[in-house]
Amino acid sequence: MPTAFRKGGFYYGWLVVAACVLATFVEGGITLSMGVFFKPLMEDFGWSRAETSVPNTAFLFARAFSMFLMGWLADRYGPRLVLGLVALLTGVGLALSSQVNSMGALTLTYIIAGIGVGGGWSVPAATAQRWFVRRRGLVLGIVSAGIGVGGLVLAPLLNYLIATYGWRTAFLVAGGLSGAVMALAASVMHHDPASKGLQPYGSEGSPSKPHSAETAPEMGLATGQAVRSRAFWGLAAVFILGQLPATFIMVHFVPYAVDQGFSKAAAAGALGVISGMFIPGRLLMGMVADRIGWRLSLSLTNLGLAASFVWLVTGSGMTVIYGFVLGYGLVQGARVPIIVGNVSHFFGLRSLGQLIGLLTGVSMMAGAMAPLAAGVVYDKSGSYLPATIVSVFCFVVAGLLILFVKPPMAGKGPA
Repeated sequence: MPTAFRKGGFYYGWLVVAACVLATFVEGGITLSMGVFFKPLMEDFGWSRAETSVPNTAFLFARAFSMFLMGWLADRYGPRLVLGLVALLTGVGLALSSQVNSMGALTLTYIIAGIGVGGGWSVPAATAQRWFVRRRGLVLGIVSAGIGVGGLVLAPLLNYLIATYGWRTAFLVAGGLSGAVMALAASVMHHDPASKGLQPYGSEGSPSKPHSAETAPEMGLATGQAVRSRAFWGLAAVFILGQLPATFIMVHFVPYAVDQGFSKAAAAGALGVISGMFIPGRLLMGMVADRIGWRLSLSLTNLGLAASFVWLVTGSGMTVIYGFVLGYGLVQGARVPIIVGNVSHFFGLRSLGQLIGLLTGVSMMAGAMAPLAAGVVYDKSGSYLPATIVSVFCFVVAGLLILFVKPPMAGKGPA
């Protein structure tokens, strides 16, 4: 039974947050950096854009499935053991990618890496929320900012390694680095404050509320109860609509920028800037969500992303690309912690790892088809304009739909 809010002058939950940031650093860094391998692989093997998108689609499907699988395992066996498995799969999958000589082999190694990488999001996103009642929005912002830092660091690094030593060496470095960092995160992770004889941060003096995740860390809806609610399917639709354009641009941004006259290095650098803009977006919106509510925050970020894609089709050249990079990166960065915050807001903490994994996993699986579809359309039309127009539509609908989805739980505070 937890008896203390903290022991000594330091709350252990902040160390858990740091470990969560390391995990999301790997998850985001690897996922956001896969695009820098796109053109080198396409040119080396002579594949079309649609063909080169196949392994990326497999990676995204595996990552999506892993979000639920690893969240489910972490709810039962704890995050430390699961993140150790994540470290192994991520490192091995990326290292093996350096040895491939066919699309089938690359697809298989991408699947292994994707199963590992997916756990680097659902596990820390759920674990961090169990440790904090007060400042939960800020904590989610900090944890998800690790994704942006990962992309900011790894995309330019891996592009440099590809240009200097080749894509095979870059995959080896990515595998070794990601496995080591994820293993370090696993070494200090704990499931919840009770495992350290502590209470959640900010829980002292809170009044008891029925079905309130803010006062009882393990209260809320079971997975089966949540899935049977209208709110679950409403959230799923919102998440899917927002994920389709996000996945499309993640994979195709570098080739799109190269088509606009950017060098490969400049395009990879711009991708890194997108990742860098995730950081202030996540920190700022995490704090804002604590004030204006989770649903309104998600609506505003989706509509902001629609505006960024409208900007992208207004012209061409460096000004448009970098305007998009700054705007999209800031708002997309803000959207990610809001997504997982909505899951706990709607359903509580009882099955949070599973529900984060299930909802984000379903949206990722749907989104995994976007790069392949965009590649096919581009091969036929020679343009990314159709995919961009569809992206605007998806974000607008998602931004409006979330306002009509109501939480099934009582006592949840501001919407």
